Amino acid sequence: MDTERRYPVKVEGKFGFIDRSGRLVIPPRFLDTFGFSEGLGCVREGYEGAGFIDASGAWRIEPRFGDARPFAEGLAPVMENERWGFVDAAGAFAIAPSFEFAWPFAEGLAAFLTGGRSDGKCGYVDKTGRVVIPPLWNKVERFGQQFAEGRAVFVDLDFRWGYLAPDGTVPIQPQFALAHRFAEGLAAVEWEGGRFGFIDPRGRTAIEPRFTGAFSFCGGLAPAIEKGRWPAEEAGNWGYIGRDGAWRIPPRFDHAGVFSEGRARVELDKTWGFIDPSGRAVVAPQYADADDFHDGLARVERGRGGTELYIDPDGKVVWGG
Repeated sequence: MDTERRYPVKVEGKFGFIDRSGRLVIPPRFLDTFGFSEGLGCVREGYEGAGFIDASGAWRIEPRFGDARPFAEGLAPVMENERWGFVDAAGAFAIAPSFEFAWPFAEGLAAFLTGGRSDGKCGYVDKTGRVVIPPLWNKVERFGQQFAEGRAVFVDLDFRWGYLAPDGTVPIQPQFALAHRFAEGLAAVEWEGGRFGFIDPRGRTAIEPRFTGAFSFCGGLAPAIEKGRWPAEEAGNWGYIGRDGAWRIPPRFDHAGVFSEGRARVELDKTWGFIDPSGRAVVAPQYADADDFHDGLARVERGRGGTELYIDPDGKVVWGG
């Protein structure tokens, strides 16, 4: 329900939460938060511990953990005595803490780290705690190690990128300079030589590598740049392609984000706004920073390091200003 959705806001150095209408429903008292997921908010009230609150702000799981991450698929990664495990919504351990780090579940599997935070290796466990994929692979922080559409990005010992299957096999051998998650049956990858294209789940080329940067599909559109070198490209070269690789929204943006909930954040002349899938500007570029839409709202920033706002899909400010 919309009334149960909560969005973090920072007031005088502490985090509280608003509802979708912009009403402050949980007063700011938290030192830090990873936001709400599955009806519970992952928060830290002080330096002594992290826990989980409900939509009213009441503790559902007392702040007894050294660290924690949001719930996903009914379980949340938490740290106890310098080791990570997983708890259920009642706060009971479903998987005992034994890992050096753990990421949230996705598609029934969660990545864990062993052997050190700087040079450790990642494997995967199922919800019983059984190791399904042994720790053989370098961690990939930027994607959180999670499976998407039956594939998870990994990096081999030579720092080449490939994809794992849920059974631990390697359907797409490590061969890329960079690889993104699969979305809508395709994944953006960078071949040696700096060109981006898209592959299918079997590793076959679906869109030829002619771009100098590209991100994931959503709603049949993917941001891409054909001229200049990402991320130091010239202004005005980002646009959006379709699944055939043809331009659907011609290049004209300085930067472009992945579509989320029918909106994509785009940058022009160092200010951010939002477009719809036709390329129409629904929120004119005016913000110093902007996040993607999530559960009907997007966080934006007026002035670098300035006022934090939340806007709805039409650009109406519901919080801040």
